[in-house]
Amino acid sequence: IYKKIRTHYSFLTKNVVRALKIDKEDFIWIGSVGLIKYKNNNWDIVGYPDFITETFDCHKENIWVGTDGEGMYLCNGTNWERIWETFLLPSDRIYSIFYDHNGRVWIGGLLGFSSMFNNNFDNESKTIGFPTGSVMSIIESRSNKIWFGTDSGLVSYDYLNWEKYKPLDYD
Repeated sequence: IYKKIRTHYSFLTKNVVRALKIDKEDFIWIGSVGLIKYKNNNWDIVGYPDFITETFDCHKENIWVGTDGEGMYLCNGTNWERIWETFLLPSDRIYSIFYDHNGRVWIGGLLGFSSMFNNNFDNESKTIGFPTGSVMSIIESRSNKIWFGTDSGLVSYDYLNWEKYKPLDYD
């Protein structure tokens, strides 16, 4: 039933991998304790942020990196810019980063979400009646609706209206 898995040596700094993404050039970005880029058996240690929880290629040669306790970083392949101010981010624990069809970056974290468009941050999850708690995942459907997976349920946004989805009542 079980097969032996071939083990390869790598440049992983720890055995904990929390984020994986493939960019348009087929590089695999590995978030662990540091950021690692891999392709065709070539390993490149790109950066230093510890405890990476999420990575996202924003299609402009930049990589967004979310961390567990250090906020968010933007890397252009060489230089790192730390974005950590709480008025910009939902918290210093980032769980999800998503780049939508309009060019807006959505950031989910321990205490809700933020978004950034044209270098302007918006931290409105507390003012719109968004469910309290963590935003664990963010995606966009083909109909351009943004979906938020939270620890308080599911929420969608069509750029006009917000919808909360309640669980079925089994009583």
